[in-house]
Amino acid sequence: MDNSVLFKNVIYKYQMNTPFQHTALNNINLKIKAGSFVSIVGKTGSGKSTLVKHINALLKPNSGTINVGNFTINSKTNNKNLKKLRRKVGMVFQFPEQQLFANTVKEDIAFGPLNFGYEENKIPNIVEHVSKIVGIDKDLLNKSPFELSGGQQRRVAIADVLATNPEILILDEPTAGLDPEGKKFIMNLINDLNKNQDITIILVSHQMDDVAKYSDEVIVMQDGNLVKQCYPDELFANTNLLKKYDLQMPVSVKINLMLNERGFKLNDLHLDEDDLINAIINKLKEC
Repeated sequence: MDNSVLFKNVIYKYQMNTPFQHTALNNINLKIKAGSFVSIVGKTGSGKSTLVKHINALLKPNSGTINVGNFTINSKTNNKNLKKLRRKVGMVFQFPEQQLFANTVKEDIAFGPLNFGYEENKIPNIVEHVSKIVGIDKDLLNKSPFELSGGQQRRVAIADVLATNPEILILDEPTAGLDPEGKKFIMNLINDLNKNQDITIILVSHQMDDVAKYSDEVIVMQDGNLVKQCYPDELFANTNLLKKYDLQMPVSVKINLMLNERGFKLNDLHLDEDDLINAIINKLKEC
């Protein structure tokens, strides 16, 4: 089954027909391929979060359509028919406390499968399985999720979504507020879900190093418009584009350009710091 995501002429306005009406999405057309890792970037208020909330119909377009596999979302979509879609499309919000609510971590993770009608005798195995995937220790399962650290809460929020076995996973700033080790763990986990479990990843992020390193494609939003959809190297090799859309340059690209300016020219642009280090070592061996 084709689980690609297709936006066709999607327009969304907040506070319609009031003096505060604001166009958040302006005639969006895009395709996200099944099994890909796509990052959505842009300044605060550019429409990134509004865009992804349409993929599981948390928001519905004023006009246009979104196709997610064989599901069609439009202005007339009824909430009663969304259970299968929301099982297919999981979403992890930026602030985990927005989706944690149960008395214990175990109950929080179990809620999704129970809500979607999984057999109760299978729930403990599901909880144990996804807890291992996200690195939640067994001794935390009977604790309140609100007693945990920010990084642990983020893992529980991801486990909540993985428990229903989604085919598409949307993550809104999943590393915000985490220390370097926590960020690295989350990004490696997301990448593993994409590469080894074939889950389509849709990442909203301001972290350009992560975007550059992990993405197959990048979608750039500005003032509710989709202004660019391209490969990471096409975006990050173009300093004018980065300035135009007010995007930070990844550290690996900065080093790459600095070396080139000083006459230490590498053949390719390296978006991954490990690849860059290996390229530098190989270049030094040639000297």
